[in-house]
Amino acid sequence: AGFAWRARGTALGDHAANCVLRPLEAVGGDQVLGDAESPQHWLLIADVTGHGTPAHWLALALKFLWHEPDLACLRASKNCRLADVLTVLSDKLEAVLPFGLFVEAALLQSLPDQRIEVGAAGMVRFAVVARDTGVLRIEQLGGMFLGLPAPGPRESLGVQLSPSIDVLFATDGLFDQPTANGRIVDWLRTLPPESLRCESLVDLVRSKIDAALLAVPQHDDITWVSLLPIPASTRATP
Repeated sequence: AGFAWRARGTALGDHAANCVLRPLEAVGGDQVLGDAESPQHWLLIADVTGHGTPAHWLALALKFLWHEPDLACLRASKNCRLADVLTVLSDKLEAVLPFGLFVEAALLQSLPDQRIEVGAAGMVRFAVVARDTGVLRIEQLGGMFLGLPAPGPRESLGVQLSPSIDVLFATDGLFDQPTANGRIVDWLRTLPPESLRCESLVDLVRSKIDAALLAVPQHDDITWVSLLPIPASTRATP
């Protein structure tokens, strides 16, 4: 434990997606991949089986597969669906992953009218906060992991964004990280509305994680992506 937080940003349509990674070891198996070149912007938040260097190499393989021309062309097609991208990516991973290894992932697709669609491969959880009311809900989706030979359904959910909505996606390393009093996901469910109205969810989570890791060892790679609308005054114009 004790490795520095690593942050980077990307874009998903008119929304800013800011990514923070804290691997369990020097490197880890979490991967965040974007595609802002397609008409419908995409973001993949993935968790490869295992930790450390072996998982890191598999995560790099996932990065190369994500950018292969046929998958990039599929994402760029006008009527491309989440399920199509997840199926093709799963088939590619099955061909290269050692037996028994798989990838858990959330796939985000931007849609018109400030909406996103979220697809699940494995168990996907994310928090949605209405800052004006301080109401937080945790959504949970499920579906077949990527890279396994057995086909199966994958759930998806649409989310409406607005200037008052914060969305926080994370791997299970964040949600299931132990604290002195349960897990981070349990703490999230008890946050009072006044805290969520006065302070951003990202700041609250980061402070809680930093405090938790002083008392309880980190148990997995931790990655999260906060998704917020970009203010109109700062958006790039064509």
